[in-house]
Amino acid sequence: MNMNQQNLEKLINTAVNQNRLQPEQIPDLDLYIDQILMLFEDKLGDTRRREKDKILTKSMVNNYSKERMIRPMKGKKYTREQVLQILMICNLKNMLSIGDIKQVMTTLMEREIDADGLEDIFSRDRVNQQQVLESVSNILSKLKESYSEEMNTIEVVSLIMSLASISGYCKRISEAMIDNFFMQEQEGKDLK
Repeated sequence: MNMNQQNLEKLINTAVNQNRLQPEQIPDLDLYIDQILMLFEDKLGDTRRREKDKILTKSMVNNYSKERMIRPMKGKKYTREQVLQILMICNLKNMLSIGDIKQVMTTLMEREIDADGLEDIFSRDRVNQQQVLESVSNILSKLKESYSEEMNTIEVVSLIMSLASISGYCKRISEAMIDNFFMQEQEGKDLK
């Protein structure tokens, strides 16, 4: 595919308008793992980069449970709270290390943040996402102004680098927040 302004606009719209699984789409009843996998595949399937990529697997969920990133299971079903925890992990794993995510999830559980608290986090995230999308649209509009209608390889690669830099800035800010908020709390506990 040649990269021109019109194709770039299509790519941008596809990327920013992908479905997100919202808490209200998660049933209030407990779910078996296969039901969770189907729900995530159905609602988040178009966020995959490649068709063969998996959004969520049984092994992933088992690992999250073993690492105590989600509350322990009782029986064979997962509660709404556990499904929300899994969703939060899936949202964070695209940018953060498992160690960072574990620190966040552990703190949420230690503070006894339940399903209502997790829904509040997602609600606030939804508001933030709207602001982020508007900001990203403004940034992309400014960036596109410096490129020709039919972009050559140099222009495409320079735009990729610019977008990767934006992603890197956001990742480093997130990591710094984890280091400053969650790690300092953990160090305080370790001293006791």
